Amino acid sequence: TPEIDYILIESTGLGEPLPIAQTFYMDDLQQRVRLDNLVSVIDAANFWRYYESEVPDENNPGESVALAPLLIDQLEFANTIILNKVDFAEPEVVDALEALARQLNPSARILRACYGDVPLSELIDTHRYDYERGFEHPDWEEEWNKTGSESEEYGFHSFVYRADRPFVWRRFEALLEEWHPSIVRCKGLAVFVDHEPVIVQQAGRHVALDILDFSDPAADAPQIPSPSDDKAFEGCFINPITQYGDADPETLTTELVFIGRSMPEAAIRAQLEACLV
Repeated sequence: TPEIDYILIESTGLGEPLPIAQTFYMDDLQQRVRLDNLVSVIDAANFWRYYESEVPDENNPGESVALAPLLIDQLEFANTIILNKVDFAEPEVVDALEALARQLNPSARILRACYGDVPLSELIDTHRYDYERGFEHPDWEEEWNKTGSESEEYGFHSFVYRADRPFVWRRFEALLEEWHPSIVRCKGLAVFVDHEPVIVQQAGRHVALDILDFSDPAADAPQIPSPSDDKAFEGCFINPITQYGDADPETLTTELVFIGRSMPEAAIRAQLEACLV
């Protein structure tokens, strides 16, 4: 087994940094690993729209829950805050968001980015997380004893759509124009009978479709450490935008992950099925 230098954990977009950090105080984890950096990636183009919105409270019919507390939690306890998609937001909107982040979390490192492009040194081996300061957070005790998840609290849920048959490009393109408003996030691979496969990245009102390119391998992909480690690292170091591993384009199938608030899953699945060949 190759020696592990660093473990990078990607939480759900609904996750709060505080309970994630608390995981590393359990059992003997402090002796085995060191929590290095809690990173929150913020959608600068849609933050204020979500901040002012409410969602139905599934536990109390007729009532609603504000999303603002969840967004504030993601800012307050992070060590590094990345204001992403600044190219899709007005400068004054980004300035206001950065001012809010600095007010809530003065010690955090705040970066602006497009497509999440930040120096790797800002993310890995930063030594920014302070175990002692974690205990000092006013919500530490409450969060430690909390039951349930952010998904349950704010009415979010997710599902995965898979299909062996390909989509028809025109039908899928038309569906994007009628995307259900309850879908907050969608990402994955879409395969077509009459178009190149695309990586789907949807967040809020922004939808990006990146065509897969099988002709030119990712030039900047890290190298496998040694021939003996080939199996251990098989499938790693793939840039999904430019190279979907070594897969045969003819064998690819559609797989899309949906995250949303009170999504009509059956209706969305039916719409996707109608796009198939």
